[in-house]
Amino acid sequence: MRRIPVTMMCAITLAALSACGEQGQPPAAEDAAPQADVPPPAQQTNAPPEPTSDMGLTAARQKAGEAAESAALAGRQALDAASEAAGILAERGNELAAAVTERGREMVADVRQYLAENDLDSAQGVLDKLKGIRGALPESVQGEIDRLQQRIDNMRAGGEAPAGGSEPSDAATGGGGSGT
Repeated sequence: MRRIPVTMMCAITLAALSACGEQGQPPAAEDAAPQADVPPPAQQTNAPPEPTSDMGLTAARQKAGEAAESAALAGRQALDAASEAAGILAERGNELAAAVTERGREMVADVRQYLAENDLDSAQGVLDKLKGIRGALPESVQGEIDRLQQRIDNMRAGGEAPAGGSEPSDAATGGGGSGT
C-alpha cells in the first residue's frame, strides 16, 4: 500500500509538469488560440534595431575619435605645463647665475683688500674658493682670478709690492731691515 501513494505522487507530478510545459516556451500549437492582431516577436516595433557591423564600426570610430581628442588635450596640457616649468627654471637659473656672479665679484674685492693689507694667506684662501666656482663665473671674473693669482705669486716671490704702492715690509720679505 505504501507503494501506491508514491507511485501516484510521481504520476501526478509528471502530469502537472507536462501540462505546464517548459517556462518561456509558448504552449503547444493545438492548445494556443489564433491571434491575428499581435505581430510575431521579430516584427514588434518597440524593440531596438538589431546591431549591424556598420553600427559597431561607427561606434568604434566615435570612441577612437573621442580618445584621440582626449589624448590631444592631455598632450597640450602637458606641453603647457612643461613650458611653464622650463620658464620658471630658466628664470631661477638666471637669478642663481646673477647671485653667483655677484658673490664672485665680492670675493675678488676681498682678495684685493687682503693684498692691500699684505695678507697673502687670506688672499690665497679666498682665491682658492673663487677657483672652485670659476666655471660658473663670467669670463671677465675668470680673467681677474688669473691676474690675482699671478699677483699673489709675484708678491710671494718678492717681485711685487702690495697694492698700497710701498715696498714689502721687512716682516713680509723676511729681511732684517735696510742694513746700516
